[in-house]
Amino acid sequence: MTTQSPPIHPRDSFISLTTTPDLELPGEFTDNSYKDDAYTRWVMFDAYDFQMGSTPATARLILNNLTDGYYYTLRSCWSSMLSEPSNVVDSLSVSFRCAAVRSA
Repeated sequence: MTTQSPPIHPRDSFISLTTTPDLELPGEFTDNSYKDDAYTRWVMFDAYDFQMGSTPATARLILNNLTDGYYYTLRSCWSSMLSEPSNVVDSLSVSFRCAAVRSA
């Protein structure tokens, strides 16, 4: 007797590509001027629905900054905040159904 694995159904999937052009902020004095090179940021997201026995479940996976490139989330003459490095976020959600309780 052979058993089959339950089907896995793609729910959502996308790849995000963000391109930012060169930025130059001239200041009043040469000490305040700021220049940043262009960069491209890649993010990938996938979600799948499947069954764990008779229980519905969803698995999600997010890959941030795939190229591990350096870019700045805050860019100004006064301060710059460096981007987060490459990272992976995964989650699994399960939907439980409770049976109704009848009173006597």
